[in-house]
Amino acid sequence: MMIRKMNTDDCREVLARVSIGRLGCSLNNQPHVVPVGLAYEANDTYVFSTFGQKIKWMRENPKVCIQIDEIAHDLPQFKENDTLGPSLPAGQKKVECDDLG
Repeated sequence: MMIRKMNTDDCREVLARVSIGRLGCSLNNQPHVVPVGLAYEANDTYVFSTFGQKIKWMRENPKVCIQIDEIAHDLPQFKENDTLGPSLPAGQKKVECDDLG
């Protein structure tokens, strides 16, 4: 298996194709990772969620990550992307997909 870092364009392309990922957040050194629905548009990643533990925790500690997977069925490859950034309420500027390469 060949492993390579994804560049910014690769990151954006994968984010535009997927609709499910995992959101990681933490509070008081306790991690919390949950599956979430997401959308990527115009360099912004949107996570869809109802109010619950993750929302409470993100309000206290906005440092979060989103992890997505893409398995290419026609090729023997697996793509994984971790995007890090602060969580912000709707309507505020979101974090652009950082260069992972």
